[in-house]
Amino acid sequence: MQSTTNFRGPFQNPSQSDTIKYLQLIWKNEKLCKDLLPYEDEFLSQLINVIEQKEKEIKNKKHNFDQETLDFMELDLQRVKYFIKDYLRIRLAKIEKYLYYILKNNLASLLSETEAKFVVDLINMKAVYFNEGLKKVVAVANNFRPFYDKYKNIQEKADSLNDAMIVHPPTNAYVIVESITDENII
Repeated sequence: MQSTTNFRGPFQNPSQSDTIKYLQLIWKNEKLCKDLLPYEDEFLSQLINVIEQKEKEIKNKKHNFDQETLDFMELDLQRVKYFIKDYLRIRLAKIEKYLYYILKNNLASLLSETEAKFVVDLINMKAVYFNEGLKKVVAVANNFRPFYDKYKNIQEKADSLNDAMIVHPPTNAYVIVESITDENII
């Protein structure tokens, strides 16, 4: 996979085709990589701001374009929004699947602020769910201690799990790569 860190970013040379290519690159890398990749915070926040501005322009018909041109502009924005939404959807699926792996290996730096909040909320919801289930099963026991009382913070919850209990990204799975040159490499 092509590394996204070597790319200087499309907003330093803001051509639309560079922006779309970079968006497709980070989407494709996230989709094809088994691990969670670093969140592209600066790029996505700038892109979302540009989309919001363009949507306002289209809504206000600021440049007095004909309807067909406005429809094409709207279609292009919808395409970009699809890539952003699918990128985020893929990341959330990976976060849910590898939740405890991310916590146990301190991979919080790969998450956005919103994703980090999602991780905390998801762990707390799971703890409440398991507590309610355990209360129903073990209602008679006097020494029952709830899951969330036993562990003071989320990191302790992840550390208490052994590796056999954690879903890991597959390290021996096939990886799809794409050549970035047209040369024959043997």
